[in-house]
Amino acid sequence: MGMPSLGTDNGSLDHMDTASSSTTANATATASGNTTASNITAPPLPPLPPGFINPLETGGIMLGKYKDRPYEGEPLNIIIASNSSKDMMDAEGFLIWATALGFGVSCLGQGDPQTIMYANLGERNPAVKQGSGYGLNGVLRWNYGMPEVGTCRESLEGGNHFRWFVQESPKGNAIFLAPSLEQSLANLHNIQVDGYNRGRDQIVQIATNPNGITWEGNTFNATVTWIEPGRLMNATSANISHAEMAAPGQPVVDGRVAVLYVQTITRSNQNTTQNQARSQLMYSPTWVWLMITIVFLFMYEIVECI
Repeated sequence: MGMPSLGTDNGSLDHMDTASSSTTANATATASGNTTASNITAPPLPPLPPGFINPLETGGIMLGKYKDRPYEGEPLNIIIASNSSKDMMDAEGFLIWATALGFGVSCLGQGDPQTIMYANLGERNPAVKQGSGYGLNGVLRWNYGMPEVGTCRESLEGGNHFRWFVQESPKGNAIFLAPSLEQSLANLHNIQVDGYNRGRDQIVQIATNPNGITWEGNTFNATVTWIEPGRLMNATSANISHAEMAAPGQPVVDGRVAVLYVQTITRSNQNTTQNQARSQLMYSPTWVWLMITIVFLFMYEIVECI
């Protein structure tokens, strides 16, 4: 699932605090057929934004992959910078922010252990499992304004969702997201047209709301810095999952990466450890059986239509 050129394993520099070298070649620079390589001087690249380590410098790749499909992957096109508020960099704080953003763990708090992605985020993080490393919280789904049950609707109807991967570093952790808009269960959760780019843009738009985002007394705001194509990812369809879902005449991935700097404005005094941003919800038996019945009936309708 790798990407060519700078979308795979090329790159350099620790972008926590280091500027790009003037000798680093620009991914989009090309030479005329009449010009020898020795006469080409690529312009210096501006430094990448601070708050993460460039995975490309030590063999990483800006894709999340399934272990049984190493030839393709899904783009990691959002980064939560390490110089966000400190509480954002632990699982509980991140999940609370995700709930304020409008996302939650999969329906009934469950996940499919057979569909776990991993990301190679560089030398210190060569095989990062999605999520916090415990439980099945690696996929967060749009909750349709209903934190308790809305992700069940997303599982049935489709919508935005993302996987998240923690890049650990002595200088501070960063979190890489792989968002996408997906179709309904009836369409086997295929990606929507231009779903990678649109999924990213929706998350950035919500996160950077000038009025902030809030959930149960927890309030956050964020700013964004964009990294243009050719630095961390190329605009391409090569080696990308669901490449056929590109917008007409466009690659399925536009190559842009959003770096979010998230600040915690207020934190609730409630026992958020028990809430875990809806990742450990306790459901009543009646509610569970109701949702199971709804899912069963929905699947029955799908089978009847086939």
